Amino acid sequence: MSLLYYTFFGVALVFITYQDFKLREISWWTLPLVLLFSFLSTELAFSDLVEPTLLNLAFVGINLIAITGYFSLKNKKLVNIINTQLGIGDVLFFAMTCFIFGVPSFVLFFVSSLILSVLYVLLFQRKDTTSTIPLAGIMAAYLFVLSAVDRFTSIKFVRNDEWLNSLLS
Repeated sequence: MSLLYYTFFGVALVFITYQDFKLREISWWTLPLVLLFSFLSTELAFSDLVEPTLLNLAFVGINLIAITGYFSLKNKKLVNIINTQLGIGDVLFFAMTCFIFGVPSFVLFFVSSLILSVLYVLLFQRKDTTSTIPLAGIMAAYLFVLSAVDRFTSIKFVRNDEWLNSLLS
């Protein structure tokens, strides 16, 4: 990722984090900015991004369907989880991150960011008077850290699954 694109990418992620923690909402225009600077910084051809992005979107879709099913069964009626259990900004952030990672790295990012969110609730939510969780903000902060590690070290997380594949084999 070129330093200029990385800087804009990072500023947008920090802005998302700030907004979500402060206001419990994010501005919709920040997500296309993150996506744009992510695309501009990639060395992969657009055609190489299509299959992993579609698989990542399917993974998110299955998770959203499962969450909807769970809350619908729990409430004994069909429940729209958007703006009740999850904010629209969270869902849009999920979708945006689908374009950034390969499939194994995305699944690891998604699951580990949800674990970080649970840790946030356990450690800080009792002190917080709001009942919502800044999920997109936590994920944006985590993505910022991973991207910084990716940019400034030899460890490559973003759009590179080789490190994960070598760990699993």
